Amino acid sequence: MGGCRCPPELAALAVSQGGPFTRAQVRDSGLRPHGTRVLLAEHCTQVGHGIYVETAVLLCAQSEPRQLFVLRAAARALSCGGAVVSHRSALAVHDLPLLGRLPLLPELTRAPRRQDDRSSVSRLRVAALPGDQRAVVGGVPVVTAARAVVDVGRTAPLRDAVVAADAFLRRDTAGPAELARVAASCAGWPGALALPAVLAAADGRAETPLESLTRLAYAEQGLPAPETQLEVLAPDGSFVGLVDFLWRDRRVVGEADGMGKYDWPGALRKEKRREEALRRCGLEVVRNDWDDVWRPAGRRELGQRVRAGFAYSSTRPVVKGVRFRVPTLEQLTRSRGS
Repeated sequence: MGGCRCPPELAALAVSQGGPFTRAQVRDSGLRPHGTRVLLAEHCTQVGHGIYVETAVLLCAQSEPRQLFVLRAAARALSCGGAVVSHRSALAVHDLPLLGRLPLLPELTRAPRRQDDRSSVSRLRVAALPGDQRAVVGGVPVVTAARAVVDVGRTAPLRDAVVAADAFLRRDTAGPAELARVAASCAGWPGALALPAVLAAADGRAETPLESLTRLAYAEQGLPAPETQLEVLAPDGSFVGLVDFLWRDRRVVGEADGMGKYDWPGALRKEKRREEALRRCGLEVVRNDWDDVWRPAGRRELGQRVRAGFAYSSTRPVVKGVRFRVPTLEQLTRSRGS
């Protein structure tokens, strides 16, 4: 907390809680009543009932919407003793992708205090919270990433859950077993019947949310499931490119083009040459962007274009010697980080 006006002990406590602190904690820090009033009035901002954040910290967070949201989530968790950030809000804390806007009010979950316990507080759920499904990230009490994905899978559309699940599996090679374990612990809960579809559709090889949505669009349009993230090698053994999707028997490549793909100088030319090299290998390329997978009409049109690609590639001669290599998830993760 650079430039902090708080006593060192209070500053450290705030960091350990994700940034916020309570009025009672200010009093307990050793400040006299006048010092407490000056600190809260001149150097802090109230973000909840009896909950404060140093104003400098708050101003710094305001430049980044997700960082500000996480700070608000930490404050709300602090005001609801024993509760942890959960559901889509927990995805934000774990820095996993969310579709659409951040929740207006951070979502929380707390363990039941008695058998018939219910919550009357908005966006505060009461559900079992085993110790191995709790975590602390940057001082913020939160459900684990796997529990967050499972909760989203129970309560949000399939595409939201698959985007989050893909990103989680991309980070953690042990993720499939962990997701299955947490999903099993939620059997019988509201929405749990949706979880098998989420687990079946998830693929940690997806590099972006757009790729996740593209894969779902293919399935929705009744297309055969493609292989994901394959390396194409020319007949002379040279590397042609890593493709997002491949229907190997149909000799068709699918490419999901995000908005920032061509932002840097020379990107368009490089991608054009790459596509030409793929075509010389006898592969037809079908591209899509966000509009193609977000709108129902776009998804239908994408399905038609892929089928047209199947038909066209069947009329072209097979290029002998073209090979495909399937990198492991670990290899993909290393290459993305380099």
